[in-house]
Amino acid sequence: MCCGETWRMEFFNRWLEQGSRQGAARRLAPWVLGVGGALALRWETVTVAGLTRRLRVAWVSDVHLWRRGTIRTVRAVILAVREARPDVVVLGGDLVDAKMGLRQLELLVRALIRVAPLWALPGNHDESFGVGRVEAAVRRAGGSWLPDGPAHVAGGEVRLMTGDAQRWMSRVGGFIVACVHNPATARAWDGAASVVLAGHLHGGQIVLMESGGRAWPCALVYRWCGPRFELPLGTTLLVGRGAGDQLPVRWCCPREVLCVDLVPGKMGCGETL
Repeated sequence: MCCGETWRMEFFNRWLEQGSRQGAARRLAPWVLGVGGALALRWETVTVAGLTRRLRVAWVSDVHLWRRGTIRTVRAVILAVREARPDVVVLGGDLVDAKMGLRQLELLVRALIRVAPLWALPGNHDESFGVGRVEAAVRRAGGSWLPDGPAHVAGGEVRLMTGDAQRWMSRVGGFIVACVHNPATARAWDGAASVVLAGHLHGGQIVLMESGGRAWPCALVYRWCGPRFELPLGTTLLVGRGAGDQLPVRWCCPREVLCVDLVPGKMGCGETL
């Protein structure tokens, strides 16, 4: 690194530590206006029959980095992931909306790979901005690009996968964690993946009520606007509320890092891997 780059990283790290000291006193308000602020850690557990070791995945979607102020989102994500202490981090799409966000994404990835191995995948906003530019930023910072192919984690027992389900499912064994940006594509993985992780909907942002496992009024338009769904063939769909917003307004819908614990379970009679 050049002297200027080293100085900027030192300043950024000191800023992070200041935020870490303040984190113990954080309180999440129902009304959020603007970017940044503490993130909720949402914990979900999925029991996987036949799994021999526990795996914790930190799912971070919809950070929407695009202007100077979104550096506060970067800090909030880093602090939350450090607290979660995951085995794997996955950035679940809608990462960058404008050129300034590329530099912020690199800072984010560099910090997170010190916590755990990291993979990223694109969302619809990344496709609009330029997937190649987002991918290059992730790689420069030391992260991995999940669309390249399955990632073997937990000693090779679990595969992180994205993209075309039919393309990959016949080529890999073990337990599958499918990572998609839009939950509308989750059913393609039903019965094949143990769990599908998604984002995109931001939890609805404005939540007036929760009923039937869904957040309303968003659920009037989007079927999968809710935190957790059990699909017909046994796959669990977990939908993150996102760590940021392009329109930064929320009510009763905290921004979050989704922490998923895959835990071993006993296999039923007749079940095989």
